Amino acid sequence: MGQVLHGSARTTAALRRAIQDSQASLKELAGRYGINAKTVAKWRKRSSVEDAVMGPKQPHSTVLTEEQEMLLEYRKTILNALKDVSNSLVAYKETRERRKEQMALVVSATDAVRLAKLRYSGGNTSYLEVLTTDTDLYDGQLQLAQN
Repeated sequence: MGQVLHGSARTTAALRRAIQDSQASLKELAGRYGINAKTVAKWRKRSSVEDAVMGPKQPHSTVLTEEQEMLLEYRKTILNALKDVSNSLVAYKETRERRKEQMALVVSATDAVRLAKLRYSGGNTSYLEVLTTDTDLYDGQLQLAQN
């Protein structure tokens, strides 16, 4: 029964043993067997003629235990809850800023109504300006109440 070699193998166990037992130079052995001098040096240093095991040294499972699954689900739940809180805080901040702007608009409209009434009383403007500023104030108050 023959020896099974991996695809890149250029030496057999018998050749490796011959390299380890030989007293010839690396260059001479490499030329004789048609392999690289580094390969000859590698096999000279090893105590065995077997290939080193490649790949993972300790196989491990990628299947999660029930405890790990529960922990993962718990973490997802916590992260989703934190995301919800963050989204709510952002929405609250935006609503508060809009309300603040709307309140400033109502204060400004109230002042405009007061000034329009003073100008009308003094005979400097028509009553249409008073009605227009009143309409602006009521629109602002309505929007404030709706927010």
